[in-house]
Amino acid sequence: STKVFWIDAICIDQSNIDERNRQVQRMREIYSQSIQTVIWLGDGSFFSHQGFKATSILVDLMRGRTTPQPPSTSWLIARLPRGVQLALYPMYILAIMILLRRPYFTRIWIAQEVALSRSLVVACGDDTMSFSDIALVAGIVISLSEGKNLRNLSNILTVRALMPNAIQTGTTDPSWLF
Repeated sequence: STKVFWIDAICIDQSNIDERNRQVQRMREIYSQSIQTVIWLGDGSFFSHQGFKATSILVDLMRGRTTPQPPSTSWLIARLPRGVQLALYPMYILAIMILLRRPYFTRIWIAQEVALSRSLVVACGDDTMSFSDIALVAGIVISLSEGKNLRNLSNILTVRALMPNAIQTGTTDPSWLF
């Protein structure tokens, strides 16, 4: 079967304002008809990898898929007493906050990409995760940080929650929290 890929950075000549404006008019059609939209956050780093790892652990915990165990980044952390391991949770929240402060989340034009896409996957370096999982953890981080520096992300999640296709997915898409 034939697969068609749309990559904004390749498919739109950013230096040609007329073409860019024409393509922006087509974004609703492109995103609403896509089978899956991949949000590319850029090259991975130590902190982005830790952010993905911590997000995965917290999502499993919140959805009741596992018992609470902080992610271990090395054999040394795994050997620490449980109380000390639990004390490391703020470090993982910090790693998630660093991930959520990537430039992608500061751009308002992503609102229609997030709002209109049926299936969203977030990718950074070699790490991938469903947007649903990122949104679930983002809700907690936004509330912990009182929205500081993450206000645009909460606005985007609010837009997604108001879109008919997002509402139909119910609680599996936690952007409804916003």
